[in-house]
Amino acid sequence: MRQKAKADTPIQWACAEAGGQLALGLKIGRPQQTISNWVKRGYPPAHRCPDIEKATNGKVTRYDLRPDIFGEPPRLKRKHKDTQQRDAAA
Repeated sequence: MRQKAKADTPIQWACAEAGGQLALGLKIGRPQQTISNWVKRGYPPAHRCPDIEKATNGKVTRYDLRPDIFGEPPRLKRKHKDTQQRDAAA
């Protein structure tokens, strides 16, 4: 019996989250063959990353898919304690 391949790349994660290559393609308006080419290559084109991020409800981000283009994900800025108290008093 053949073992199921695990998702090793972010584009494979995205396919798994979306329910397969066909499902991801339908969600972003691209044919399954295109998604298959991205999987073989290991990454999608940068301009498609926001669409994939949206199709996976943010579970696979543009930063996961193309760190060479988008870099590290931005960190959430935490408000300083004094600012939080001031905002709460207002």
